[in-house]
Amino acid sequence: MATILKGFKLKLYPTTDQQILFRRTFGCTRFVWNQLLAMQKKRYKNNPEKWFISQFGMDKLLPLLKQEHPWLKEIDATALQMATAQLADAYIRFFKGQNGFPHFRKLPMPKVTPVSMSTAISKSWMTIISSYLK
Repeated sequence: MATILKGFKLKLYPTTDQQILFRRTFGCTRFVWNQLLAMQKKRYKNNPEKWFISQFGMDKLLPLLKQEHPWLKEIDATALQMATAQLADAYIRFFKGQNGFPHFRKLPMPKVTPVSMSTAISKSWMTIISSYLK
């Protein structure tokens, strides 16, 4: 007898508070990734015999980062631990030759189309937010 797998597509509509929490969480994980990646690069530059700090070692550095930056305490610690796990995995894959060297994460640009003022004025249903069409 064959097994049938079903999937469901759904779209979430978070509240304003939830959107703020999501943005804050993504920003904090990006910050932790970038801080630890910069630290790893400096460590390798100063001591080339050492490859990288493991996930366990990076998790041990999280409390120090939280002391230095108290706003990291506002989000869930599991999200920060996942950032360290992903960075450790990126290094492992790099040393195995599967991927390139890990790069710094940046804030993604919004996917909107630039528009001129004359186009936006002629069509009343468009709104302009800092020279982008919405």
